[in-house]
Amino acid sequence: MKCLSLPQPWASLTILGALRHDTRTWQTSHRGPLAIHAARKFPDDARDLCRREPIRSLLLRHGIRGSADLPLGKVLGCVEMVGCVPAEQFGGDRDGGRPGPWAWVFLRPTRLAVPVPHRGQLGLFDIPDYLV
Repeated sequence: MKCLSLPQPWASLTILGALRHDTRTWQTSHRGPLAIHAARKFPDDARDLCRREPIRSLLLRHGIRGSADLPLGKVLGCVEMVGCVPAEQFGGDRDGGRPGPWAWVFLRPTRLAVPVPHRGQLGLFDIPDYLV
């Protein structure tokens, strides 16, 4: 299965269904199941985002009280990758994240009951199907 590593809090927001697209500098032809991995690195500016609105409320709605509750270095679940469109269709940004010319569109997030430790990589990478 293909997998995409995202930094927190974006990885959790994606798998919780609160984030339905992610802007990237590159496009992909991949469509179908896509595992979402939470990157191991969690920069201070991303941790700070967890304390600011609207991110704080989105996380709280799912029982996540703060950045310390977010898993790192783990596969969180999967989404259905349904499109890759020009990002201006979504305003070109992901609520405080980096802008990019392409929006990867996700549907049907499925959260794993227990996140699975796994090493992330840049770009799309393959993981064993049994992990999700």
